[in-house]
Amino acid sequence: MREELERELVKRIKARTASMKWRPNYEEWVQKRVWQERYCEPVLENLKRYVPDWKQVTILDLGSGMGGLVVRLQQEGCNVLGLDYCFDYCIITKLRGMRYSCQSQVINGVAERIPLKDQSVDVIFCYQVIEHVFDPLAMLREIRRVIRTNGLVFITVPNRWTPYDHHYHLWGINYLPRPMAEWVIKVLGRDKGTDTSAGVQKLSDMHYFSFWTFSKLAKQAGFTLFDVREHKLMEGIVKTTKVGRLISVLKKLRLLHLVYRLYRFTLMDEWHFILKPAGVSV
Repeated sequence: MREELERELVKRIKARTASMKWRPNYEEWVQKRVWQERYCEPVLENLKRYVPDWKQVTILDLGSGMGGLVVRLQQEGCNVLGLDYCFDYCIITKLRGMRYSCQSQVINGVAERIPLKDQSVDVIFCYQVIEHVFDPLAMLREIRRVIRTNGLVFITVPNRWTPYDHHYHLWGINYLPRPMAEWVIKVLGRDKGTDTSAGVQKLSDMHYFSFWTFSKLAKQAGFTLFDVREHKLMEGIVKTTKVGRLISVLKKLRLLHLVYRLYRFTLMDEWHFILKPAGVSV
């Protein structure tokens, strides 16, 4: 029974990743999808850092994908619900939970119409989702509706002007008009197909943002914005690496804030934000 479940899980994941065999280190990437629940440490680190009572809160993983985070949070003893637009991803999530004898809770639905009551959720994860939805503002307003007054939303947002596009793993395409960029993608054999249920739309169908455009959108939806990476840098929460040592030097020279802001606006491929209901401090 266990082997049969594993085969079905792997088969479904491989079917959903087959259109992206052009990815660098494709086989390694697929294996990380198969064992996605093992690669959630950065997300858990943020949860534990910014939500002191993280095991007592209600969590929604909005755009839960293949369910790695849902299952990992269940393993940690959290009360978590997943929601995803792709029905097959919901099945994969349930199979992943069964791998650990868990009944993973996941809903097939859209982020613009979350089937939950007003102010019913304490924490929402929305990682690599906003670029794929039909209406980003509608999604943010729905998040504002279901999040509690003192709740937190962890969200990633793709930079419209990043030199490296992490969806297609190509340099420079974000500086081109979208039709030209899509021509380059097709010529290079990096087209993902047209199955929008799995979040593999054309580049022109996705939503990328400038920093200020997203800031205005978040404010319009009733949120204040907090840059997680900037906070960690300023607090000295960095790993001991070459980059970490460079950060230490820049901090001593009082240049860290300036250099980070320049990097954030120009080179960063996506931003990691916390959104709080307007008027509430982080």
